[in-house]
Amino acid sequence: MALKKNEIKLLIILCVLVFGFIFVKFVLMTTIPKINEAKIRLEEVKAQKAALDEDYRNLDNYYTALEVKNTVNERLGEYLMNNAGISDSIEFIEKLALMMGTDIENISLGRPSEISGPEEIKYYGFPVSFSATMPYGDFKELLRYCEGGSKKIRVSSFSIKPEENIKSDSSADEQLFKSSISLVFYTIDKDTASKLFQFSRAKLQEFKTRDGEPIYIKEDAELPDTDLPGLISSARDRKTPGHLITMDNADFIVFHRGYLYGGYNFETYATFGSKNRIRETTAEKVEVLMTIEGNTYTIDTLTAGSFQKKITGDIPDRDFTMYIVSNVNDIKENENLFLDIKVKNNSDKTIRVHIEQKGNRVKLMDRDGNVITGKNEKEKIYL
Repeated sequence: MALKKNEIKLLIILCVLVFGFIFVKFVLMTTIPKINEAKIRLEEVKAQKAALDEDYRNLDNYYTALEVKNTVNERLGEYLMNNAGISDSIEFIEKLALMMGTDIENISLGRPSEISGPEEIKYYGFPVSFSATMPYGDFKELLRYCEGGSKKIRVSSFSIKPEENIKSDSSADEQLFKSSISLVFYTIDKDTASKLFQFSRAKLQEFKTRDGEPIYIKEDAELPDTDLPGLISSARDRKTPGHLITMDNADFIVFHRGYLYGGYNFETYATFGSKNRIRETTAEKVEVLMTIEGNTYTIDTLTAGSFQKKITGDIPDRDFTMYIVSNVNDIKENENLFLDIKVKNNSDKTIRVHIEQKGNRVKLMDRDGNVITGKNEKEKIYL
């Protein structure tokens, strides 16, 4: 039976309605949530792009902030132990334990504690207190060694008094003294502090008293009330009178310490590239040659006639300053420790130099080896 024209139209309309229902039900309705999710994701991506655009605009500021932070960390590294120098710190503790040896009577350690410095700078410290009976000469050497550990290790207190009716085993005439010393070890982060604390406790547990008894280590030492913030100034806000040359404003810097110093006892660098440094742990004489040629500087070092090192970099078009600090005690370990610095200035710029030294181990010379004691025209140096 043939369909009528109207019936065909109705059938077509019905098919269209069925197709539309299927499309809406199974295609459009399932797609709408995905479209909404895509819109939300698009908004999130737009927000992320806006944040990235803002970061890109502030990129120079971030670089400046990072440079300031690195400078702060470098300067704090002169005062605080860090992971990079932990081997030197462990060596310091080993030598300290050996110096105390069987003379220790009791010892107390304190857990690492966080300390707040200026400008919200945080660092860590843990105290060590002990008492020992030893000859005055041994006590003096022990105290010198502790003080030679720089501001990374501080002698917070000590006392000494003679022991009655007790003489040293080594000499019938040598009086023994009872001494008490409190130290504080400073670190830049908690991880380093914990490592040093655990190592110190393990190392000191190896020792016994003169009577062969094991040493009981207490853990009740406390940090002193006044602490390192007075010694660590903010690296971002250092104001020094213009006529003074210090570590904070000098262009060229040389550090020289005794062999028992806790870490590198020789270091030199230029502040134009402070990451480029020469560092040594040595008991021998160090020879330094600083050359200024055009717009570059070169620093060469020679230790005990070998181990030559060199750093070089660009310099600005102006006069320069140099700060030399040497603190070397007169002990056996330092008997060969001297510092000779030659300057070869081939520029038309002057160099103002300031030397702070204890032990008279530093010689500042021109290129021909003539010692400079005031003014040198050839190298344009003013001491």
